[in-house]
Amino acid sequence: IFDEKAAGLLVMAYILTEGQEPNPAKTAADYYTQVGEAKTFSLSYLAPGRYRVFALQDRDGDRLYTRGDELIGIATNDVIIDQNFRNNQALRFRLMQEDTLAPALSAVTAISANQIEWRFDEAVSPHSSKWMNRLKIFEKETQQPLPVFAAYPHPLNGAQILALTAPMQAMPYFATADSLLDDAGLMIDSARGAIDFEGAAQPDTIRPRLVKISIADSTRDLSLDAPIVLFFSEMMKTDSAFSPVVVQDTSRARAAGAAEWVNPLQFRFLPQPNWKSRCRYEIKINADSLFDWNGNALFDTTRQITFWTLNADTLASISGAIADADSTASGLIHLKARQFDGKIEYSTTASAPGGYSFPGVLPGLYEISGFRDANHNGRFDAGMPFPFAPAERYHVWPDTIKVRSRWPNEGNDLVLP
Repeated sequence: IFDEKAAGLLVMAYILTEGQEPNPAKTAADYYTQVGEAKTFSLSYLAPGRYRVFALQDRDGDRLYTRGDELIGIATNDVIIDQNFRNNQALRFRLMQEDTLAPALSAVTAISANQIEWRFDEAVSPHSSKWMNRLKIFEKETQQPLPVFAAYPHPLNGAQILALTAPMQAMPYFATADSLLDDAGLMIDSARGAIDFEGAAQPDTIRPRLVKISIADSTRDLSLDAPIVLFFSEMMKTDSAFSPVVVQDTSRARAAGAAEWVNPLQFRFLPQPNWKSRCRYEIKINADSLFDWNGNALFDTTRQITFWTLNADTLASISGAIADADSTASGLIHLKARQFDGKIEYSTTASAPGGYSFPGVLPGLYEISGFRDANHNGRFDAGMPFPFAPAERYHVWPDTIKVRSRWPNEGNDLVLP
């Protein structure tokens, strides 16, 4: 069981008969056991057959799963016990809390005559198509639609959506949102996706703000491949011929890099190939070249940021091979190296089994893990207890990996079960 508080968890095993799909929230299991202090368990003396196994944080002690309240772990597959009463496949569980509430539209506010802010009670994303096709506005009295020209979620808050519209009037409107999903895949319904609001006729005169810079002033030991990311309070014009930032080293030479607007709320500068080792840099914000969609200049609060990069001689690498027991599997393999204090984490992906590498790793103790993204959504899916959906297959390296400066750590091979 891959959880810090795994000891004492309840393990439930159900015998599967033809046409049966056990619901752990309603049906008692055929076999039970508890997880030991070593975060492992064993179910013995099982009758031959096909089994479905769950790990449960049974908080109320009723030996049943309480949806939305108790944590549950779902296996990556069912287990078959043969006539010799043997099964050599170890089950792995990662606990998750099932989301049982669909997202809701909380508020819609007219910021100016052509700007609207949508707020949901949790982060949402479109099921298909673009944001502007999922958000609709109508005059309340005439039912006349108000065109939405652009809409983007704020990169720092997935529950906040900013939209640009045709000019409004100071009159009642109502807004609807459809085909939006939360992280659990629950879709907003019509009863929770509509709301009335008052339109605004005043033009936008509020200057945009730079709400966050990914690198804080006076940062030291910055990673050599760290990007500079700027986050703005509202949608910006992205067609300026001037870059929002200029980066210089101690000799006043401009740092080479790729500059791009990720979206109208987010700008990114990627060093190419990397920052210099043990070097001091200055970031200058070109506030005079930054304007919001309606032409208001940036509210200038930050002009310059200084940072120092780490010493490349302190770095090492972690490498190995990733194999997959299922030769028919598809999807990217996501790998992660996490330092044990939880402050440093490295990620990489592989399109197929083979070699992998984490270059430029700081010294320390690391845990290596990986999963195969079977449904191609870019994140690990822990499965569903009922209706049953198996967890995506994953593996955690059974021991810590000690990384020392300038010393490659090789041979860390993983096998997805």
